[in-house]
Amino acid sequence: MPLSIDIPLRLGCEPRFPPMCVRCGALSPDSFYTRSVARNGWAQFLFWWHPSKHKLIANAPACHQCARAMRFSRILRYVVQLVVFSAAAIVAIKLMPGGWKPYGKLVMVVTGFMCVAPLMAYEIIRPAWFDITLASKYVDYEFRDRVYARLFVLANFESLTPEFKAESARIVEGDPS
Repeated sequence: MPLSIDIPLRLGCEPRFPPMCVRCGALSPDSFYTRSVARNGWAQFLFWWHPSKHKLIANAPACHQCARAMRFSRILRYVVQLVVFSAAAIVAIKLMPGGWKPYGKLVMVVTGFMCVAPLMAYEIIRPAWFDITLASKYVDYEFRDRVYARLFVLANFESLTPEFKAESARIVEGDPS
């Protein structure tokens, strides 16, 4: 199953990307795919537009066409998520029997989950080519391509989190599990 391969680096360490496109694997790409993310938390949704010191920007090497395709894919994923979550909320509210009766909340949650489950499955089975997640003590670099993830681990071995260093041998050796 093509799940993303997550590589956690210590916060504050500059990542070293292999000199190849993160999407197609072409050597010496002519562009970058810039991905910025804010620290996870409730305030992330309130201040997503504001430039912050809690924001991380990563520039992964990519061909010009691949970078454009990944940007379009990211925008399309956001739009689809907005539509699906809005539709799930509307369907759940419309199907809720007679207001907030004892099982009304349960029906609403189950209906909303059934609407969102296909999107969740798609996001797991077809992850983005490159993504980052900012946590309090580390940054998760997520790759779809296993070969690129191996090269990324080798290039950044000193910056890996201590917990992940032992597990990184599995990725480097090519163990599919």
